[in-house]
Amino acid sequence: LQFLYLIVSGTSQCSSAFISHRSDTMLRRAAPTLRCELPPFEYTPPPYTGPSYDQLQAVRSEHLHPIAKHLYAKPLLVTHGKMQYLYDHEGRRYLDMFGGVSTMSVGHAHPRLVEAAREQMARVNHLTVLYSDQAMLEFTERLVKHLPGGGKDWVVWYTNSGSESTDFAYLLARAHTRNHHMVTVRNGYHGMSDGARNMVSTKGWKHPLAPSAPTIRGVLPNAYRGLLGTSPEDVPQYIAELKDQILCETPGVCGFIAERIQGIGGLYPLLDGYIPQAYELVRSLGGIAIADEVQCGFGRLGHTFWGFELDDGAIPDVISCGKSIGNGLPLGCVMAKREVAESIMGTSFFNTFGGNPVSCAVANEALKIIEEENYMAHNAAIGEQVVAGVKKLMEKHEIIGDVRGLGFMLGVEFVRDREAKTPAAQEVVWLLDELRDRGILVGKGGPEGNVLRLQGPYCMTAADAEYFLYALDESVTAVCNTAAKAKVA
Repeated sequence: LQFLYLIVSGTSQCSSAFISHRSDTMLRRAAPTLRCELPPFEYTPPPYTGPSYDQLQAVRSEHLHPIAKHLYAKPLLVTHGKMQYLYDHEGRRYLDMFGGVSTMSVGHAHPRLVEAAREQMARVNHLTVLYSDQAMLEFTERLVKHLPGGGKDWVVWYTNSGSESTDFAYLLARAHTRNHHMVTVRNGYHGMSDGARNMVSTKGWKHPLAPSAPTIRGVLPNAYRGLLGTSPEDVPQYIAELKDQILCETPGVCGFIAERIQGIGGLYPLLDGYIPQAYELVRSLGGIAIADEVQCGFGRLGHTFWGFELDDGAIPDVISCGKSIGNGLPLGCVMAKREVAESIMGTSFFNTFGGNPVSCAVANEALKIIEEENYMAHNAAIGEQVVAGVKKLMEKHEIIGDVRGLGFMLGVEFVRDREAKTPAAQEVVWLLDELRDRGILVGKGGPEGNVLRLQGPYCMTAADAEYFLYALDESVTAVCNTAAKAKVA
Protein backbone atom coordinates (compact mmCIF):
# COMPACT_ATOMS: atom_id res chain seq x y z
CA LEU A 1 0.00 0.00 0.00
CA GLN A 2 2.88 2.35 0.81
CA PHE A 3 4.35 1.63 -2.63
CA LEU A 4 1.07 2.34 -4.43
CA TYR A 5 0.64 5.54 -2.42
CA LEU A 6 4.07 6.73 -3.51
CA ILE A 7 3.21 6.02 -7.14
CA VAL A 8 -0.04 7.95 -7.07
CA SER A 9 1.33 10.88 -5.06
CA GLY A 10 4.26 11.23 -7.44
CA THR A 11 6.83 11.08 -4.64
CA SER A 12 9.77 8.72 -4.49
CA GLN A 13 12.41 7.77 -1.96
CA CYS A 14 14.54 5.99 -4.56
CA SER A 15 17.13 6.68 -7.19
CA SER A 16 16.16 5.77 -10.76
CA ALA A 17 19.66 4.45 -11.45
CA PHE A 18 19.89 0.91 -12.78
CA ILE A 19 21.28 -1.14 -9.89
CA SER A 20 22.05 -4.82 -10.28
CA HIS A 21 22.38 -7.14 -7.27
CA ARG A 22 23.38 -10.80 -7.48
CA SER A 23 23.50 -11.86 -3.85
CA ASP A 24 21.12 -13.45 -1.33
CA THR A 25 18.74 -16.29 -2.02
CA MET A 26 15.68 -15.60 -4.20
CA LEU A 27 12.35 -16.19 -2.49
CA ARG A 28 9.91 -16.84 -5.32
CA ARG A 29 6.80 -16.02 -3.34
CA ALA A 30 8.23 -13.53 -0.89
CA ALA A 31 5.80 -10.93 0.45
CA PRO A 32 6.17 -7.62 -1.42
CA THR A 33 8.05 -4.74 0.19
CA LEU A 34 8.93 -1.34 -1.26
CA ARG A 35 11.58 -1.96 -3.93
CA CYS A 36 13.47 0.57 -6.00
CA GLU A 37 15.92 -1.91 -7.49
CA LEU A 38 15.86 -5.45 -8.80
CA PRO A 39 15.45 -7.99 -6.00
CA PRO A 40 18.61 -9.82 -4.84
CA PHE A 41 19.34 -12.97 -6.81
CA GLU A 42 21.86 -15.75 -6.18
CA TYR A 43 23.64 -16.01 -9.50
CA THR A 44 26.68 -14.39 -11.07
CA PRO A 45 27.30 -15.09 -14.76
CA PRO A 46 30.88 -15.81 -15.81
CA PRO A 47 32.69 -12.87 -17.42
CA TYR A 48 32.02 -12.49 -21.12
CA THR A 49 35.13 -13.40 -23.15
CA GLY A 50 33.75 -13.54 -26.70
CA PRO A 51 34.19 -11.15 -29.60
CA SER A 52 33.68 -7.48 -28.84
CA TYR A 53 30.25 -5.88 -28.90
CA ASP A 54 31.18 -3.84 -31.95
CA GLN A 55 32.49 -6.90 -33.81
CA LEU A 56 29.27 -8.83 -33.31
CA GLN A 57 27.05 -5.91 -34.23
CA ALA A 58 29.08 -5.46 -37.41
CA VAL A 59 28.42 -9.10 -38.33
CA ARG A 60 24.71 -8.63 -37.65
CA SER A 61 24.54 -5.44 -39.72
CA GLU A 62 26.44 -6.94 -42.64
CA HIS A 63 25.09 -10.46 -42.82
CA LEU A 64 21.73 -10.86 -41.05
CA HIS A 65 18.67 -10.17 -43.17
CA PRO A 66 17.70 -6.50 -42.67
CA ILE A 67 14.18 -7.50 -41.67
CA ALA A 68 15.70 -8.68 -38.34
CA LYS A 69 15.08 -5.53 -36.30
CA HIS A 70 16.17 -4.42 -32.83
CA LEU A 71 13.86 -3.32 -30.04
CA TYR A 72 16.27 -0.71 -28.74
CA ALA A 73 18.18 2.34 -29.93
CA LYS A 74 21.37 0.55 -28.90
CA PRO A 75 21.08 -3.20 -29.58
CA LEU A 76 21.24 -5.46 -26.52
CA LEU A 77 23.82 -8.26 -26.52
CA VAL A 78 22.59 -11.03 -24.21
CA THR A 79 25.16 -13.56 -23.03
CA HIS A 80 23.44 -15.45 -20.19
CA GLY A 81 20.01 -16.17 -18.76
CA LYS A 82 18.92 -17.54 -15.39
CA MET A 83 15.28 -18.10 -14.51
CA GLN A 84 13.44 -14.76 -14.95
CA TYR A 85 16.62 -12.76 -15.63
CA LEU A 86 18.88 -12.06 -18.60
CA TYR A 87 22.45 -10.70 -18.51
CA ASP A 88 24.26 -8.61 -21.10
CA HIS A 89 27.94 -8.71 -22.10
CA GLU A 90 28.81 -6.27 -19.31
CA GLY A 91 27.16 -8.42 -16.64
CA ARG A 92 24.11 -6.21 -16.17
CA ARG A 93 20.98 -8.00 -15.03
CA TYR A 94 17.54 -7.49 -16.55
CA LEU A 95 14.11 -8.73 -15.57
CA ASP A 96 12.84 -10.51 -18.68
CA MET A 97 9.16 -9.64 -18.95
CA PHE A 98 8.94 -10.60 -22.64
CA GLY A 99 10.20 -14.18 -22.31
CA GLY A 100 11.60 -14.56 -25.81
CA VAL A 101 8.26 -13.41 -27.24
CA SER A 102 6.04 -15.32 -24.81
CA THR A 103 8.16 -18.47 -25.13
CA MET A 104 9.76 -19.02 -21.72
CA SER A 105 7.57 -20.79 -19.19
CA VAL A 106 9.57 -22.04 -16.20
CA GLY A 107 12.60 -19.85 -16.86
CA HIS A 108 15.97 -19.48 -18.53
CA ALA A 109 18.53 -22.21 -17.84
CA HIS A 110 16.26 -23.92 -15.29
CA PRO A 111 18.52 -26.55 -13.67
CA ARG A 112 16.00 -29.36 -14.14
CA LEU A 113 15.61 -28.54 -17.82
CA VAL A 114 19.35 -28.27 -18.33
CA GLU A 115 19.76 -31.72 -16.81
CA ALA A 116 16.87 -33.18 -18.86
CA ALA A 117 18.47 -31.89 -22.06
CA ARG A 118 21.91 -33.18 -21.05
CA GLU A 119 20.61 -36.64 -20.21
CA GLN A 120 18.67 -36.91 -23.46
CA MET A 121 21.60 -35.65 -25.55
CA ALA A 122 23.76 -38.33 -23.94
CA ARG A 123 21.28 -41.02 -25.05
CA VAL A 124 20.07 -39.93 -28.49
CA ASN A 125 19.59 -36.44 -29.85
CA HIS A 126 17.44 -37.10 -32.92
CA LEU A 127 14.77 -39.56 -33.97
CA THR A 128 11.60 -39.25 -36.01
CA VAL A 129 8.09 -40.69 -35.74
CA LEU A 130 9.38 -43.62 -37.79
CA TYR A 131 10.62 -44.97 -34.45
CA SER A 132 9.06 -45.11 -31.02
CA ASP A 133 10.77 -42.65 -28.72
CA GLN A 134 10.50 -42.59 -24.93
CA ALA A 135 10.85 -38.81 -24.59
CA MET A 136 8.12 -38.06 -27.12
CA LEU A 137 5.70 -40.66 -25.79
CA GLU A 138 6.17 -39.77 -22.12
CA PHE A 139 5.53 -36.12 -22.92
CA THR A 140 2.50 -37.03 -25.02
CA GLU A 141 1.02 -39.05 -22.15
CA ARG A 142 1.44 -36.11 -19.76
CA LEU A 143 0.19 -33.54 -22.25
CA VAL A 144 -3.07 -35.19 -23.28
CA LYS A 145 -4.24 -35.30 -19.66
CA HIS A 146 -4.81 -31.56 -20.02
CA LEU A 147 -7.17 -31.99 -22.98
CA PRO A 148 -10.97 -32.09 -22.80
CA GLY A 149 -12.16 -35.42 -21.46
CA GLY A 150 -8.66 -36.27 -20.30
CA GLY A 151 -7.51 -36.71 -23.88
CA LYS A 152 -9.89 -39.51 -24.85
CA ASP A 153 -10.24 -39.66 -28.67
CA TRP A 154 -7.60 -36.92 -29.14
CA VAL A 155 -4.34 -37.43 -31.04
CA VAL A 156 -1.13 -35.36 -31.26
CA TRP A 157 1.13 -34.36 -34.15
CA TYR A 158 4.43 -32.62 -33.42
CA THR A 159 5.92 -29.69 -35.31
CA ASN A 160 8.81 -27.27 -34.77
CA SER A 161 6.86 -24.07 -34.12
CA GLY A 162 3.49 -22.43 -33.67
CA SER A 163 3.49 -21.35 -37.32
CA GLU A 164 3.89 -24.94 -38.48
CA SER A 165 1.16 -25.96 -36.07
CA THR A 166 -1.24 -23.43 -37.59
CA ASP A 167 -0.40 -24.66 -41.09
CA PHE A 168 -1.11 -28.26 -40.11
CA ALA A 169 -4.37 -27.26 -38.40
CA TYR A 170 -5.40 -25.53 -41.62
CA LEU A 171 -4.55 -28.68 -43.59
CA LEU A 172 -6.75 -30.76 -41.27
CA ALA A 173 -9.62 -28.29 -41.60
CA ARG A 174 -9.52 -28.34 -45.41
CA ALA A 175 -9.16 -32.12 -45.60
CA HIS A 176 -12.00 -32.71 -43.15
CA THR A 177 -14.50 -30.27 -44.66
CA ARG A 178 -13.38 -30.07 -48.31
CA ASN A 179 -13.78 -26.29 -48.00
CA HIS A 180 -10.98 -23.72 -48.19
CA HIS A 181 -12.02 -20.46 -46.54
CA MET A 182 -10.78 -19.93 -42.98
CA VAL A 183 -12.56 -17.60 -40.58
CA THR A 184 -10.56 -15.58 -38.08
CA VAL A 185 -10.69 -12.32 -36.11
CA ARG A 186 -9.23 -8.99 -37.17
CA ASN A 187 -5.97 -8.10 -35.47
CA GLY A 188 -5.11 -11.77 -34.95
CA TYR A 189 -1.67 -13.28 -35.52
CA HIS A 190 -1.15 -16.96 -36.33
CA GLY A 191 2.40 -17.29 -37.66
CA MET A 192 4.70 -16.58 -40.60
CA SER A 193 4.67 -19.82 -42.62
CA ASP A 194 2.70 -19.61 -45.84
CA GLY A 195 -0.72 -20.79 -44.70
CA ALA A 196 -0.48 -19.13 -41.29
CA ARG A 197 0.75 -15.85 -42.76
CA ASN A 198 -2.37 -15.53 -44.86
CA MET A 199 -4.56 -15.77 -41.76
CA VAL A 200 -2.69 -12.92 -40.06
CA SER A 201 -4.86 -9.81 -39.69
CA THR A 202 -2.41 -7.53 -37.89
CA LYS A 203 -1.14 -4.31 -39.42
CA GLY A 204 2.54 -4.44 -40.26
CA TRP A 205 2.59 -8.23 -40.73
CA LYS A 206 0.97 -8.44 -44.15
CA HIS A 207 2.99 -9.03 -47.31
CA PRO A 208 1.92 -8.03 -50.85
CA LEU A 209 1.43 -11.60 -52.03
CA ALA A 210 -1.54 -13.50 -53.37
CA PRO A 211 -3.23 -15.37 -50.48
CA SER A 212 -2.84 -19.13 -50.38
CA ALA A 213 -5.39 -19.38 -47.58
CA PRO A 214 -8.55 -17.35 -48.35
CA THR A 215 -9.62 -15.81 -45.08
CA ILE A 216 -12.70 -14.06 -43.71
CA ARG A 217 -11.79 -11.66 -40.89
CA GLY A 218 -14.51 -10.90 -38.36
CA VAL A 219 -14.71 -7.65 -36.39
CA LEU A 220 -12.58 -7.81 -33.23
CA PRO A 221 -14.84 -8.15 -30.15
CA ASN A 222 -12.99 -6.44 -27.29
CA ALA A 223 -13.68 -4.22 -24.32
CA TYR A 224 -11.39 -1.30 -25.24
CA ARG A 225 -11.77 -0.69 -28.97
CA GLY A 226 -14.78 -2.82 -29.86
CA LEU A 227 -16.52 -1.40 -32.94
CA LEU A 228 -19.84 -3.14 -32.26
CA GLY A 229 -19.82 -2.87 -28.48
CA THR A 230 -17.52 -3.42 -25.54
CA SER A 231 -19.40 -5.79 -23.23
CA PRO A 232 -20.33 -9.48 -23.35
CA GLU A 233 -23.94 -8.42 -23.98
CA ASP A 234 -22.77 -7.15 -27.39
CA VAL A 235 -21.43 -10.53 -28.53
CA PRO A 236 -24.61 -11.41 -30.54
CA GLN A 237 -23.97 -8.33 -32.72
CA TYR A 238 -20.45 -9.54 -33.51
CA ILE A 239 -21.73 -13.03 -34.31
CA ALA A 240 -24.48 -11.67 -36.56
CA GLU A 241 -21.95 -9.54 -38.44
CA LEU A 242 -19.60 -12.51 -38.78
CA LYS A 243 -22.40 -14.70 -40.15
CA ASP A 244 -23.30 -12.05 -42.68
CA GLN A 245 -19.67 -11.79 -43.81
CA ILE A 246 -19.38 -15.56 -44.26
CA LEU A 247 -22.63 -15.91 -46.21
CA CYS A 248 -21.75 -12.98 -48.46
CA GLU A 249 -18.17 -14.02 -49.21
CA THR A 250 -18.09 -17.80 -49.54
CA PRO A 251 -20.29 -20.85 -50.11
CA GLY A 252 -18.61 -22.69 -47.23
CA VAL A 253 -15.85 -22.48 -44.63
CA CYS A 254 -13.31 -25.00 -43.39
CA GLY A 255 -12.84 -23.60 -39.91
CA PHE A 256 -12.55 -20.79 -37.40
CA ILE A 257 -9.27 -19.95 -35.63
CA ALA A 258 -8.64 -17.37 -32.92
CA GLU A 259 -6.47 -16.54 -29.92
CA ARG A 260 -8.47 -16.09 -26.72
CA ILE A 261 -6.17 -13.17 -25.87
CA GLN A 262 -4.43 -11.73 -28.90
CA GLY A 263 -0.64 -11.62 -28.58
CA ILE A 264 1.15 -9.61 -31.25
CA GLY A 265 -2.18 -7.93 -32.04
CA GLY A 266 -2.08 -6.00 -28.77
CA LEU A 267 -3.12 -8.32 -25.91
CA TYR A 268 -6.82 -7.81 -26.53
CA PRO A 269 -8.95 -10.43 -24.73
CA LEU A 270 -11.94 -11.43 -26.84
CA LEU A 271 -15.23 -10.64 -25.15
CA ASP A 272 -16.51 -13.38 -22.86
CA GLY A 273 -18.88 -15.68 -24.71
CA TYR A 274 -17.65 -14.85 -28.20
CA ILE A 275 -15.56 -17.99 -28.73
CA PRO A 276 -18.30 -20.59 -28.03
CA GLN A 277 -20.80 -18.69 -30.17
CA ALA A 278 -18.28 -18.37 -33.02
CA TYR A 279 -17.56 -22.11 -32.77
CA GLU A 280 -21.28 -22.87 -32.95
CA LEU A 281 -21.77 -20.60 -35.95
CA VAL A 282 -18.87 -22.00 -37.97
CA ARG A 283 -19.83 -25.60 -37.22
CA SER A 284 -23.36 -24.86 -38.42
CA LEU A 285 -21.82 -23.69 -41.71
CA GLY A 286 -19.71 -26.81 -42.16
CA GLY A 287 -16.44 -25.79 -40.54
CA ILE A 288 -14.45 -26.92 -37.50
CA ALA A 289 -13.23 -25.00 -34.45
CA ILE A 290 -9.50 -24.36 -33.95
CA ALA A 291 -8.04 -22.89 -30.76
CA ASP A 292 -4.75 -21.03 -31.30
CA GLU A 293 -3.01 -21.67 -27.97
CA VAL A 294 0.50 -20.80 -29.17
CA GLN A 295 0.72 -17.89 -26.71
CA CYS A 296 -2.22 -18.47 -24.35
CA GLY A 297 -1.59 -22.12 -23.54
CA PHE A 298 0.30 -24.05 -20.86
CA GLY A 299 -1.03 -22.13 -17.87
CA ARG A 300 0.19 -18.70 -18.95
CA LEU A 301 -3.20 -17.11 -18.23
CA GLY A 302 -3.18 -18.46 -14.68
CA HIS A 303 -6.88 -19.13 -14.32
CA THR A 304 -6.98 -21.96 -16.87
CA PHE A 305 -4.48 -24.21 -18.63
CA TRP A 306 -5.83 -23.29 -22.09
CA GLY A 307 -7.29 -20.01 -23.28
CA PHE A 308 -10.45 -21.62 -24.65
CA GLU A 309 -11.28 -22.88 -21.15
CA LEU A 310 -12.13 -19.33 -20.08
CA ASP A 311 -15.50 -19.75 -21.81
CA ASP A 312 -17.95 -22.44 -20.75
CA GLY A 313 -18.82 -24.76 -23.59
CA ALA A 314 -15.93 -23.73 -25.85
CA ILE A 315 -14.54 -27.13 -26.87
CA PRO A 316 -12.44 -26.93 -30.05
CA ASP A 317 -11.89 -29.68 -32.59
CA VAL A 318 -8.21 -28.80 -33.05
CA ILE A 319 -5.66 -27.07 -30.80
CA SER A 320 -2.44 -25.53 -32.16
CA CYS A 321 0.52 -24.99 -29.82
CA GLY A 322 4.06 -23.64 -29.81
CA LYS A 323 6.23 -21.21 -27.82
CA SER A 324 5.88 -22.12 -24.09
CA ILE A 325 5.45 -25.82 -24.86
CA GLY A 326 9.24 -26.20 -25.13
CA ASN A 327 10.40 -23.39 -22.84
CA GLY A 328 12.45 -21.95 -25.68
CA LEU A 329 13.37 -25.11 -27.56
CA PRO A 330 11.94 -25.52 -31.08
CA LEU A 331 8.72 -27.47 -30.56
CA GLY A 332 5.08 -27.17 -31.48
CA CYS A 333 2.15 -29.52 -31.72
CA VAL A 334 -1.36 -29.91 -33.05
CA MET A 335 -3.89 -31.83 -30.99
CA ALA A 336 -7.03 -32.91 -32.80
CA LYS A 337 -10.09 -35.02 -32.28
CA ARG A 338 -9.41 -38.37 -33.88
CA GLU A 339 -12.24 -38.09 -36.43
CA VAL A 340 -10.75 -34.81 -37.71
CA ALA A 341 -7.16 -36.07 -37.66
CA GLU A 342 -8.04 -39.14 -39.69
CA SER A 343 -9.25 -36.96 -42.57
CA ILE A 344 -5.74 -36.90 -44.06
CA MET A 345 -5.25 -40.67 -43.94
CA GLY A 346 -4.46 -42.29 -47.26
CA THR A 347 -1.66 -39.87 -48.10
CA SER A 348 1.79 -39.35 -46.60
CA PHE A 349 2.79 -36.53 -44.28
CA PHE A 350 6.07 -36.07 -42.46
CA ASN A 351 8.01 -33.62 -40.29
CA THR A 352 11.71 -34.45 -39.93
CA PHE A 353 12.35 -32.61 -36.67
CA GLY A 354 8.83 -32.56 -35.19
CA GLY A 355 8.89 -34.15 -31.75
CA ASN A 356 12.68 -34.07 -31.44
CA PRO A 357 13.72 -36.16 -28.36
CA VAL A 358 15.68 -33.34 -26.71
CA SER A 359 12.85 -30.85 -27.18
CA CYS A 360 10.30 -33.37 -25.87
CA ALA A 361 12.43 -34.28 -22.85
CA VAL A 362 12.69 -30.61 -21.92
CA ALA A 363 8.99 -30.01 -22.61
CA ASN A 364 8.02 -32.95 -20.41
CA GLU A 365 10.15 -31.66 -17.53
CA ALA A 366 8.80 -28.13 -17.96
CA LEU A 367 5.22 -29.39 -17.80
CA LYS A 368 6.08 -31.36 -14.64
CA ILE A 369 7.39 -28.16 -13.06
CA ILE A 370 4.29 -26.18 -14.07
CA GLU A 371 2.16 -28.83 -12.37
CA GLU A 372 4.32 -29.40 -9.28
CA GLU A 373 5.01 -25.72 -8.56
CA ASN A 374 1.34 -24.77 -9.04
CA TYR A 375 2.44 -22.10 -11.47
CA MET A 376 -1.07 -21.46 -12.71
CA ALA A 377 -2.14 -20.05 -9.34
CA HIS A 378 1.14 -18.14 -9.13
CA ASN A 379 0.62 -16.63 -12.60
CA ALA A 380 -2.91 -15.56 -11.68
CA ALA A 381 -1.71 -13.83 -8.50
CA ILE A 382 1.21 -12.01 -10.13
CA GLY A 383 -0.99 -10.93 -13.02
CA GLU A 384 -3.52 -9.47 -10.62
CA GLN A 385 -0.72 -7.65 -8.78
CA VAL A 386 0.60 -6.08 -11.98
CA VAL A 387 -2.85 -5.09 -13.26
CA ALA A 388 -3.76 -3.49 -9.91
CA GLY A 389 -0.47 -1.59 -9.87
CA VAL A 390 -0.85 -0.29 -13.42
CA LYS A 391 -4.42 0.82 -12.68
CA LYS A 392 -3.01 2.91 -9.84
CA LEU A 393 -0.46 4.38 -12.23
CA MET A 394 -3.31 5.34 -14.57
CA GLU A 395 -4.50 7.77 -11.90
CA LYS A 396 -1.18 9.57 -12.24
CA HIS A 397 -0.31 9.14 -15.92
CA GLU A 398 -2.96 10.12 -18.50
CA ILE A 399 -0.88 8.50 -21.23
CA ILE A 400 -1.76 5.02 -19.93
CA GLY A 401 -5.05 4.24 -21.63
CA ASP A 402 -5.70 0.64 -20.64
CA VAL A 403 -4.28 -2.42 -18.92
CA ARG A 404 -5.70 -5.84 -19.74
CA GLY A 405 -5.13 -9.57 -19.85
CA LEU A 406 -4.65 -12.40 -17.38
CA GLY A 407 -1.69 -14.05 -15.66
CA PHE A 408 1.53 -13.46 -17.59
CA MET A 409 -0.25 -12.35 -20.75
CA LEU A 410 -0.80 -8.66 -20.09
CA GLY A 411 -0.93 -5.55 -22.24
CA VAL A 412 -0.57 -1.89 -21.29
CA GLU A 413 -1.84 0.46 -23.99
CA PHE A 414 -0.52 4.01 -24.30
CA VAL A 415 -2.56 6.81 -25.87
CA ARG A 416 -2.12 10.55 -26.31
CA ASP A 417 -5.78 11.23 -25.63
CA ARG A 418 -7.89 8.86 -23.53
CA GLU A 419 -11.15 9.90 -25.15
CA ALA A 420 -9.93 9.68 -28.75
CA LYS A 421 -7.59 6.78 -27.88
CA THR A 422 -4.92 8.15 -30.22
CA PRO A 423 -2.04 5.62 -30.18
CA ALA A 424 1.15 6.87 -28.49
CA ALA A 425 3.47 4.80 -30.68
CA GLN A 426 6.59 6.98 -30.55
CA GLU A 427 6.27 7.27 -26.80
CA VAL A 428 6.32 3.48 -26.49
CA VAL A 429 9.55 3.36 -28.52
CA TRP A 430 11.10 5.72 -25.99
CA LEU A 431 9.53 3.77 -23.13
CA LEU A 432 11.27 0.54 -24.14
CA ASP A 433 14.65 2.23 -23.78
CA GLU A 434 13.73 3.90 -20.49
CA LEU A 435 12.66 0.56 -19.02
CA ARG A 436 15.79 -1.13 -20.31
CA ASP A 437 17.89 1.53 -18.58
CA ARG A 438 16.15 0.51 -15.37
CA GLY A 439 16.72 -3.21 -15.93
CA ILE A 440 13.36 -4.18 -17.43
CA LEU A 441 12.88 -5.89 -20.81
CA VAL A 442 9.39 -5.84 -22.34
CA GLY A 443 7.91 -6.23 -25.82
CA LYS A 444 5.57 -4.07 -27.84
CA GLY A 445 2.62 -4.91 -30.05
CA GLY A 446 -0.71 -3.77 -31.38
CA PRO A 447 -1.51 -2.49 -34.87
CA GLU A 448 0.20 0.82 -34.09
CA GLY A 449 2.93 -0.54 -31.79
CA ASN A 450 1.58 1.35 -28.77
CA VAL A 451 1.03 -1.60 -26.41
CA LEU A 452 3.57 -2.94 -23.93
CA ARG A 453 3.58 -6.75 -23.99
CA LEU A 454 4.23 -8.40 -20.62
CA GLN A 455 4.64 -12.15 -21.22
CA GLY A 456 7.63 -13.26 -19.18
CA PRO A 457 8.62 -16.51 -17.45
CA TYR A 458 6.31 -17.91 -14.79
CA CYS A 459 9.04 -17.73 -12.11
CA MET A 460 8.78 -13.95 -11.83
CA THR A 461 8.20 -13.01 -8.19
CA ALA A 462 5.98 -10.55 -6.36
CA ALA A 463 9.11 -8.53 -5.62
CA ASP A 464 9.96 -8.51 -9.33
CA ALA A 465 6.47 -7.27 -10.13
CA GLU A 466 6.78 -4.53 -7.53
CA TYR A 467 10.06 -3.35 -9.01
CA PHE A 468 8.53 -3.38 -12.49
CA LEU A 469 5.75 -1.08 -11.32
CA TYR A 470 8.26 1.31 -9.80
CA ALA A 471 10.38 1.27 -12.97
CA LEU A 472 7.31 1.77 -15.16
CA ASP A 473 6.28 4.82 -13.12
CA GLU A 474 9.76 6.35 -13.43
CA SER A 475 10.01 5.49 -17.12
CA VAL A 476 6.60 6.91 -18.05
CA THR A 477 7.48 10.13 -16.25
CA ALA A 478 10.71 10.36 -18.24
CA VAL A 479 8.90 9.64 -21.53
CA CYS A 480 6.27 12.30 -20.87
CA ASN A 481 9.04 14.82 -20.22
CA THR A 482 10.73 13.80 -23.47
CA ALA A 483 7.45 14.06 -25.38
CA ALA A 484 6.78 17.51 -23.98
CA LYS A 485 10.21 18.70 -25.10
CA ALA A 486 9.82 17.10 -28.53
CA LYS A 487 6.24 18.42 -28.85
CA VAL A 488 4.99 15.12 -30.26
CA ALA A 489 1.98 15.83 -32.49
